[in-house]
Amino acid sequence: MNLFLNKLYSVEEKLDDRITVKLNCNHKIFSGHFPDNPILPGVCALQIAKELLQKSTIAEIGSIRYFYPINPNITCILVYYFAKDKGQINVFDENQQLLIEIKKLNFK
Repeated sequence: MNLFLNKLYSVEEKLDDRITVKLNCNHKIFSGHFPDNPILPGVCALQIAKELLQKSTIAEIGSIRYFYPINPNITCILVYYFAKDKGQINVFDENQQLLIEIKKLNFK
């Protein structure tokens, strides 16, 4: 189920190993998280990955590292790199700065 597609984000480019998405920087989620300093909730970044991979349920995550908050006023483009054979996802901004690293991701 796509909770956020075409609401919180749209797909800009889809290649074999990566998908580029554009955040809707005016989405209401940012007004509540946090009003004076909006950031993309980590669970939303994970939900976007799940939707991009078209999976229904996450069974296990080995680890998630958040390196930088995703502020929609600064970062509106995210690039999700998928190493499906390793169960790893890396999320970068448009300047190739690593924002999130997800390891040992398994789905049901």
